[in-house]
Amino acid sequence: MKTIFGIKCVEVRRRRDEAGASLILALIYITAISLIVVSLAGWVSNDLTNTTKFSNAAQFDSALRSVTELGIQNIRYYPGATWSTPAIPGPSYCWQPAGGGSMSSQTINGYSVAVWCSTVQNLASAQTRIVTLDACLSTVSEANCVASPSLQAKVAFDDYLPGNSPIASSTCTATCGSSAITQYWSFGTVTGGVPTPSTTTTVSGGTSSTTSTSTSTSTTSSTTTSTISYSVTFNANGGTGTMASETSGVATNLTANTFTRTGYTFNGWNTAANGVGGTPYADGASYPFTSSVILYAQWLANSYTVTFNANQGSGTMTTQTSSVPAALTTNTFTRSGYTFIGWNTVANGSGTPYADGASYPFTASTTLYAQWSNAPIGVSLTQTPTGGGGNGVPTNGDVVTFTFSQVMQASSIVSGWNGSSQNEYAVFTRPTSSSATQMDFCTSTSCNTAVNLGTVDLGDSTTSGFYQSVGSTTYLQIQISMSSAGNQSIVTVTIGSHPRRGAGPSLSGIDPSASTVLTWTPSTSATNSSGVACLSSPTVTESGGAQVNF
Repeated sequence: MKTIFGIKCVEVRRRRDEAGASLILALIYITAISLIVVSLAGWVSNDLTNTTKFSNAAQFDSALRSVTELGIQNIRYYPGATWSTPAIPGPSYCWQPAGGGSMSSQTINGYSVAVWCSTVQNLASAQTRIVTLDACLSTVSEANCVASPSLQAKVAFDDYLPGNSPIASSTCTATCGSSAITQYWSFGTVTGGVPTPSTTTTVSGGTSSTTSTSTSTSTTSSTTTSTISYSVTFNANGGTGTMASETSGVATNLTANTFTRTGYTFNGWNTAANGVGGTPYADGASYPFTSSVILYAQWLANSYTVTFNANQGSGTMTTQTSSVPAALTTNTFTRSGYTFIGWNTVANGSGTPYADGASYPFTASTTLYAQWSNAPIGVSLTQTPTGGGGNGVPTNGDVVTFTFSQVMQASSIVSGWNGSSQNEYAVFTRPTSSSATQMDFCTSTSCNTAVNLGTVDLGDSTTSGFYQSVGSTTYLQIQISMSSAGNQSIVTVTIGSHPRRGAGPSLSGIDPSASTVLTWTPSTSATNSSGVACLSSPTVTESGGAQVNF
């Protein structure tokens, strides 16, 4: 019994020992689970913190990239002509700050980023400009940003077309940024770590919900709704005027153009200044605002038209249209009895004249009226100062030539004349002491019948002396003949081919070295082959100007 009882006593103690061990194991298990839970909670907390930091870094990286790319595109085509010289070492603006600002900057993803451009220029090199761009937060000074940029890029630009010589001046125009090569692109360190943006954006159910982040522990957080905004900068591209940048975070119609350019019509926008290889946008078209960009105004040269009017002539001429200066179409109009002498913007010739085939600017449309004339076009003198007498005296062998712009009827100049050589008379008079000697023409010394050549003013004066005394008349026999040269008639008068006839004193000699000018007033009694009367005005001045005559 004792033995049995003893055995039973041993079994009871073993069961109690097993129960205690189970309790200890349970406590160990609970403790382990608690430690795991605490560890997981800490890991989740750290991961959320790290996720926020990673998100901030990604957004800051994107802002730096976007603003730097904007700087590259702007400095490529417009290397600072409006705010600094292209050769300035820098740092300087990468684009002209709006509203008189102090830096070229944009706010993207809640980060206000500024970019500075430093330029090294060598016009003789295949790489005309090497531009270093340094990007930092706008709160970082220019000097500190250049010394330690958050992003630095270096780009080489060619400012002349392939195959051409380098540009010859420090200011490129249409060839700016013909090519661009990125030589260097590197992110730097940010002192104090990646900054917190002014807004942290999360997307919930398609709506951008933005929670402001405190910069001080005493600031109370608030919740607003916003989107990431991008900017479009408008460039006149050779035009004039100003347009404010347009900023949005959603697709929006572009601001209507207000730039102007004389002689050109606005033809939309393009992301490339020369319109080649870029993306075009119509005026007022929708822009997605998913990135910042510079849009360059595109211009078409205006075309203008010149209409040709026969102005009493006959024939037809096609209108001429051009957008650049061009030579006017050669006249094909005709008018019986008249010679075409050019064009004028007014029918009566009181406007702006243009010669046949002259250059017209084509900056405005106009009508050009044909101008017609039946007036003589020239008078000249061949002098033989030793022929039959002394220098400075109309004498034997001196020749005066009259040129008509049309074929003339010889019989309208001398009745019954056929143009062959015949003798007539030159009549010299001086009506007053202040007038020059006048030469007229008659068929006899009685001068009952005029030779219809008009009157020639010999141009003598008190300075040179006078050929004729006041109130007296001198006659010299002449030989007259007429010939044709194309559509012109030439009448030749040879003075003194025979001894002087008729009453009156001899002509006096003037200073042999004195220069005078002959002036011819034609006779309206002379007519062309169509019977149209010759014009008496304007008077015709001796070709070649003042010279020693007779």
